[in-house]
Order: sequence, then C-alpha cells, then structure tokens
Amino acid sequence: MLVYREGPIAEGELVGRISLKPELVRGYLKELLDQGRIELLDDGNYRSGRVVIPLGSAAGWEAALFDHFQAVVKTMCVRLRGSEGGAAHEANSGGSTYTFSIYPGHPQEDEVHGLLREFRARHSELRQRVSSYNEAHALPPSYEHVTAYGGVCVTMEEPDELEREDEDF
Repeated sequence: MLVYREGPIAEGELVGRISLKPELVRGYLKELLDQGRIELLDDGNYRSGRVVIPLGSAAGWEAALFDHFQAVVKTMCVRLRGSEGGAAHEANSGGSTYTFSIYPGHPQEDEVHGLLREFRARHSELRQRVSSYNEAHALPPSYEHVTAYGGVCVTMEEPDELEREDEDF
C-alpha cells in the first residue's frame, strides 16, 4: 500500500516508514516484484499502479483499513487548509456521513444494507474504465489524484439494563 500511495519510493525509505527489518522488507519487495504487483524503476525506486485487495481476503484487509483511515485524514487536512488547492479542489474534496435507523422488516432495510455493495460495484466499474483509458492515453505531467473512500458500519442498538428497568415503571 505504501509503494502505491507514496511511490515511487526507495527501499531505504520504506524501511524507515515501517517497523520491519531491512531483510524482511527486501524479501517482501522481491515477492511483490515476482507477482507483478510492483515494479522496480531504473532509478532504484519502487512503484505500483494499483492495489486491489479482493473482498473476503484473509490477509490485506489491514492495509485496506489503513488506506481508508489515511484517505479520511488526508481529506480532513485538505478541507482544513481551505482553498489552498483552489475552489475546484475544495468543492470536490470532502465527505458526508449518513446514519439510518432501521430494523428487520423496515421498508428500506434492503436498500440501506445494499449501500456498500452498490458503492463497490459502481466504483470498481468506474476505476476499470478510467484505468483502461489511461493505459491507452499517457497521463500529462500534471494531473489530479482522486481518492474516493466509503464505508458502512452496522451496529445493533439495544437498550442497556438501566433503560430496560426504567421501562418497567
């Protein structure tokens, strides 16, 4: 994930950014190179054009979680800096949070529970179209890097013991 988000990046810089012994980092880089997930540039730096962690993977979710967190924090920093990147950047950077209170049998239960599935499907399809276009047309020297993030957290709200006792009175 660091090679993708922070690259091109040197092995020494990676070692300094993560708490692993240099020989472990070197081994992981070799494995990623062998799998074609990263590339070694002529200047000795590593780069990755994309990271995809398949849904349901037993490993890699930690990197995805860190990437989500970093995207949220970066978005907050862009918004806090104000119009430093210009009005267009400010208008296109941000986030929204929506909370839905539903229960089994609620008329919108399936729609609300489908939000994450729809988000993933729509953005995966769009990413594929953008990637295909970019493969056929070289990026200009200056371009925007747009990171879209989304998540859904479902918790069950139950009255606590005191609330249940109060209800009996």
